[in-house]
Amino acid sequence: MHQSTPKPQAKLLPKPVRFPQCVFITEDLKDSSYSPKVNDYVVWENGKGVEGWIYFKCKDYVTIEELVVPKDDVNLQCCSLHRNDRLLVLCYHEQWSQLRYVKSRQSVHE
Repeated sequence: MHQSTPKPQAKLLPKPVRFPQCVFITEDLKDSSYSPKVNDYVVWENGKGVEGWIYFKCKDYVTIEELVVPKDDVNLQCCSLHRNDRLLVLCYHEQWSQLRYVKSRQSVHE
């Protein structure tokens, strides 16, 4: 008889931290002239439900930090430069008119 080998157990990841919904929107920043800045919280109105903090900006694109997951101890020991893993969504300059400004923060440590 052929015995099957046991399947490896999947490692459970820490529960992801989603950013809370923000409700304060200034009317004067709803127009298409908005230029995103690092540490702005935006909603990308493209029908995909993307929202988060602008993490990086260059002339061609921004990245939106949508999800943050704390690293486990092993990964933290291997690379202690950052304590968290991040899901960053790329938004090209041509799509910036779809970004809706919500609020800003002074630094990533807020």
